Amino acid sequence: GLENLLEVARELKYLKRNCIKILFIGEGALKKSLIKSAKKYDLKNCIFIDSMPKEELSKLLKESVHLGLMVLKNIPEFYDGTSPNKFFDYLACGLPIINNYPGWLAGIIKKYNCGIVVKPEDPIEFANALIKLSKDELLVRELGENSYKISKEKFSKKDSIKKFQKYVVDKYANFLRKKDSI
Repeated sequence: GLENLLEVARELKYLKRNCIKILFIGEGALKKSLIKSAKKYDLKNCIFIDSMPKEELSKLLKESVHLGLMVLKNIPEFYDGTSPNKFFDYLACGLPIINNYPGWLAGIIKKYNCGIVVKPEDPIEFANALIKLSKDELLVRELGENSYKISKEKFSKKDSIKKFQKYVVDKYANFLRKKDSI
């Protein structure tokens, strides 16, 4: 769904909000076509960077990026059927998040006030969310602090290990009970 970001970039260009840049990081299958489209529409607000090791990416996110973008195609199966790593990277870096699809991630973002959820395939609403955050440093700070807080309280490695262990123990106990009843 990254082509949606090009539409957002076009809207920002139309609104003359050239200070807002959209950073594309990585080597995804659509990278060449995204670059070609960005050049076609003279979208100087789109910046493309090659993939990098996780440590460098974390440093870039913490030091240079002001918020994280969760963008998917508007496919209902994605709403509750995805768990993108970058969501957790953004939380751990204390970045506010803009998300363009409903589902469990949108629910977390709303519940814990760690970003903005916009309607799918609505570049105007998405651009307005970017503009809103570009104008409100205090809101960006608050959302970022909430992101970091939830990363520690709900998604820490220690808690994830405990949840996994409990799941395995419960499943094994159920397996043994079924085995004993046979």
